[in-house]
Amino acid sequence: MRTDFSYADTFAIDRAATGGVAGDLRAFAARVWRDAPDYQRFVYSVSLAIILAGIIHAGIWAVLGGSWTETISWRKPTLFFLSSGVTVFISTYITNFLKLTRRRGWQLGLAALTPASVVGALISLQQFRGTRSHFNFFQSPFDAAVAGTIAFIISLFIPALAILGVLMFTGTGQDADSERWAAAVERPSLRPSDAVLARAAQAAVEENPEVAA
Repeated sequence: MRTDFSYADTFAIDRAATGGVAGDLRAFAARVWRDAPDYQRFVYSVSLAIILAGIIHAGIWAVLGGSWTETISWRKPTLFFLSSGVTVFISTYITNFLKLTRRRGWQLGLAALTPASVVGALISLQQFRGTRSHFNFFQSPFDAAVAGTIAFIISLFIPALAILGVLMFTGTGQDADSERWAAAVERPSLRPSDAVLARAAQAAVEENPEVAA
C-alpha cells in the first residue's frame, strides 16, 4: 500500500516532538550559550542589555510622544540601541565560524561593545537633556565634548567590523570551532520526528522502487 507523507506532515510531527518553532529557538539559544566561550557570553549579555535599553526608550517614546524626523527625537536612542545591540549580537555569533584566539575574541568583542554602549548612553543623555547629540559643537562646551566623544568612539566600531569582514572572506575560519559546528549540523539526529520521517521514506521507496531510481 502506498504511503503518502506530505511536507505539512513533516512540520506537524516536528512541532509535536520539539514544541514547534518556539521550542527550536529555545534549544538553539541554549546550545549557543552552552558552547560559547567566556568572551562571547559577556558580549551576548551586554548586547541583550543594550537591546533592552532600546525597548525601554521605545516605551518612553510611546508614552511621551514626539516626532520621528526632528533633530531632537526619541527615535535616535531607540533605534541606536536596538540596531547596535542586534549588530553586536550577530557579529559575536559569527565568530563561532572564525579562527579566533581567546585574546582576539575579547578584543573584537570589546571594540564592538564600547561604541554600542557608550555612544548609546551619550545619545540617551542628550535626549533627556533636550539637546542634539550629533554635530552639536557650538551650543556649549559640554555639548561639544559629547559630540566629539560620540564621533571618536563610534569610529572604533569600523576596525572591528573590518577585521571581522577580512576573517570571513579570507578563508581563515576553518578551525576546531567551525568543525564542531559542522559536525553538529551533519550528524544524525535522534529526534522522534526524524525517525518517523526515515521510516516513511523507506516505506515509500519499498512501495514505489522507481522513486529511488
